[in-house]
Amino acid sequence: MVEQYEEYKINFFNQYDTTKMIKNILNTNKSLGKLSNKIYSETLGNPQYIREVIEELYSNDILYFDEESSKWRTHVNIREILIPKTLEKKLETSLSSYCSTI
Repeated sequence: MVEQYEEYKINFFNQYDTTKMIKNILNTNKSLGKLSNKIYSETLGNPQYIREVIEELYSNDILYFDEESSKWRTHVNIREILIPKTLEKKLETSLSSYCSTI
């Protein structure tokens, strides 16, 4: 018996589209410069991973909105931001469960 399947290609974002997505999530049109670059380098433009990283940074109070300057800021140097392995595992689990439903 020959198993039939359909192959789907997931298109990741480039740097520009990653920045657009981050700005959309954070509801801002201000420059995100180094933060956007860091997130792109960690996620390689994977849209689901981008969203998860933003949520993780925000929930851990690394990323916050500074009311005084009306800008998003980080409590640590952007170069020092590490993406937790638990987040990578969470994404892998999510993708695995998604793939098994197809």
